[in-house]
Amino acid sequence: MGKVLLPVTPAITESSQVIPARYGPVYQGSSYGALTINVPVYYLTPYSQLYSVAGGQLAEQKIRELSAAFIDPQEERGTEYPLTFDDLPGYTFYAHITQISDPEPLNDGVSDWSSTITFVCSDPRGFLEQQDWDVADASTTAVLPVKGNTPVGAIIVATFNKDVKTFTVLKDTGEQSTEFIQLGGDADVDSGSDGTSSDDKTRMLVHDPCNTLSTWTKITENANPVSTINLDIDGAMASTDASLRVAKNSDGTYNFGKANTHEQWYGPGELHQALPYSPKNWKLSVRLHHSKYSGAHNYRAMAKVEVYILDTKQRTCGRIGIKDVKGGGYPQAYVQIGSNFANGTEGKDFKNLYYGSAMSL
Repeated sequence: MGKVLLPVTPAITESSQVIPARYGPVYQGSSYGALTINVPVYYLTPYSQLYSVAGGQLAEQKIRELSAAFIDPQEERGTEYPLTFDDLPGYTFYAHITQISDPEPLNDGVSDWSSTITFVCSDPRGFLEQQDWDVADASTTAVLPVKGNTPVGAIIVATFNKDVKTFTVLKDTGEQSTEFIQLGGDADVDSGSDGTSSDDKTRMLVHDPCNTLSTWTKITENANPVSTINLDIDGAMASTDASLRVAKNSDGTYNFGKANTHEQWYGPGELHQALPYSPKNWKLSVRLHHSKYSGAHNYRAMAKVEVYILDTKQRTCGRIGIKDVKGGGYPQAYVQIGSNFANGTEGKDFKNLYYGSAMSL
């Protein structure tokens, strides 16, 4: 791979209107579009095969591998992948491929070639890493320094270790007035102690369409805060316009992780940003998709998908999932509340809200 120089700006489109008999058009502003990043790729024939038939065959093989790595006709609509650069650490772009140029020969008589991969970021911004701050007590104010150089809708998640009635975020505009958002007040929402309680106390805390990984943090084998059950964290996740799924390898297979190195279920995991506060009563809706294929090989227990529910200390207090079973039976679905699901006792450590065949739902 060659040197990548990032563009200065995304695509800029000027808007103007021509007025009859006016000297010059009326400028109506500019729109900023996608960011295009061109990545040069070079292939140099090994010295021992410079002028041999094997050298040409190897060069063609690399071209086919490049095509298989980036072209997927069955890719779900709207899929974009994280893109990072060593020269710009700490920034992540989310991009899709729009073009791979035909290979061009570099030197006469040998099979060296070059190509260019064009990535387009529908959101032209590079996202910084998540930052964490600690607030000692309710009387302390945390000052969050602004980083980056592009306006963005900041996502602020506050985790409380005790009950509070209000939470306020102030934006210092540098002027006499200050913009702010305040959540809560003197009222007790659960009891309606202010005398103005409403019959409808249901509020949406989080609605995530799962069309981006920007609200998720990747879990790794060495950094797994979740008490997963019979599961090794490995592989990688990708997002589409409507879901999260396992990412694909260069050969088109799914990246569940390194095969033949695990003794139990294995695959990627992502940790969602915490709720703005911990409610006493809550309702969770989640949609899972699990496919079962025909064929002798595919009748084995091959896959499962799970969602873990965590408490304020990131301890598992519930799980929802669908998994294959041995012998080619129907997959099982389960909804459980509690803890110690692997070795505990039903009714004592946890409660099965549902545990049975997925075909019975």
